[in-house]
Amino acid sequence: MRRFALLVPVVLFAPAALAAAQNATISGVVVSAVDGAPVVGATVTYRRLPKYLLLPAGGAMLASGEAAYATSAVTDSHGDHSSPPLPPGDYEVCVSTPGQPFLDPCLWGPPPAVSVGAGANARADLNLVLGVRLDVRVQGPQWLLPTSSSGPLDFPHLTVGVYFGSGAFLAAERTSVSAGLQDYTMAIPAGQPLVLWLQSRYITLSGPSGSLGSLLGQRIPFQATPGQDQAFTFSVTGAVLGAK
Repeated sequence: MRRFALLVPVVLFAPAALAAAQNATISGVVVSAVDGAPVVGATVTYRRLPKYLLLPAGGAMLASGEAAYATSAVTDSHGDHSSPPLPPGDYEVCVSTPGQPFLDPCLWGPPPAVSVGAGANARADLNLVLGVRLDVRVQGPQWLLPTSSSGPLDFPHLTVGVYFGSGAFLAAERTSVSAGLQDYTMAIPAGQPLVLWLQSRYITLSGPSGSLGSLLGQRIPFQATPGQDQAFTFSVTGAVLGAK
């Protein structure tokens, strides 16, 4: 029986010549690296890597006819994924798993890469590493925590995330915003040294390591245990003098 994955359209940008050449596909299966079980409901994103030309004076520009392109599909009950028609080229294949702490290989390691020619199909089988869930809760006086999300051009009221490796940083997703409460979450690897980082130019905080500085932020080293989710709670202790 032939199986199909649910396709999710994404805003694309491509010149007419590139868009007209959408006759390649990428397909495969997404499984857990732990036991080989299919990962159901994962969003697989296919991002085309456009070619650039180096400029004599330095820098680079897109080669003629090149453009960024992205689309995605959702794995079916067998973990299978299949892209919609794509322009040929080089792609990185990323995977997000809402509700499951699998690590997106594009965030936590070298992105899986695949090349596909015109009219061809390329195989991209993905083994996802199972991490654990990191939950961070910030609570405090209602008037010190905003009750709406910041716009794309706004400076974040509070940044929460982790440093790992040689200094790479990943921000946690803010999942809940209400009066006097904000929740953040992300999937993180177990058994790897990490540094939790909170920073705000508006508020001061207290947490597991005591009072936290606001402008430079506070770094809290930790290491997650396999199979055990991590949770931290912080309290707002006041406003930064002169902050608006």
